[in-house]
Amino acid sequence: MMSEDTRKNLSVINSGMGNPMFGRKISDEHRNKLRLAGLKQVPWNKGLTKNSDDRLKYVSKLMTGRHQSEESNNKNRLAHMRKVESVETRAKISVKCRIKWYDLDYARKCINIKDCPNLAEKKLMNILNELFPDEYKFVGDNQVRIESFNPDFININGQKKIIELFGEQWHSSEYRKLLDARRLQTYQLYGYSTLIVWSKQLYRNIEDLKRILLTFHKDGGVPSV
Repeated sequence: MMSEDTRKNLSVINSGMGNPMFGRKISDEHRNKLRLAGLKQVPWNKGLTKNSDDRLKYVSKLMTGRHQSEESNNKNRLAHMRKVESVETRAKISVKCRIKWYDLDYARKCINIKDCPNLAEKKLMNILNELFPDEYKFVGDNQVRIESFNPDFININGQKKIIELFGEQWHSSEYRKLLDARRLQTYQLYGYSTLIVWSKQLYRNIEDLKRILLTFHKDGGVPSV
């Protein structure tokens, strides 16, 4: 283990012009080559266990019964604590993350984490197919994106209408309310009328929900909020 003085000396030696990368900029092409080369690398211990590999068996025996001191744990905790970014930095990160969702491949990879459609979405889908055969399609698996938003159901027979299914728990926070307001504004900007169906409506009075859906489909007269 290096002493603190050695670390400082190495830091000084490799700083500024002493750093082999000083003044050099990696091109995008070179970055892409490095990325592709990294993807091809296979970890040396992939598929190995302490029962099949002597090296892992040795390390396992060496580490069995050893525990880090409280001081060491605190050092690791402090070293890995995430610093608090400024408002400007958080805003830049937020913009970059939203831009990623314009890439349909990226969006589909993310959306595939959950079961899609879920039980509530299937229930609403059945009601829509009963009332309006071949009128509304489930696109909540990122088949359609309007800017960075992915609607749940969209009319596929000439009407610019969207139906969103909101869960009370997920969409009740202040942050979600602000995001949903921007979602509706975005849909409206592209000429879409939007109806929000809350999941509790699916399990209380189905006939009331059907009347709301019929009114919305007929003239879009149901409020979006």
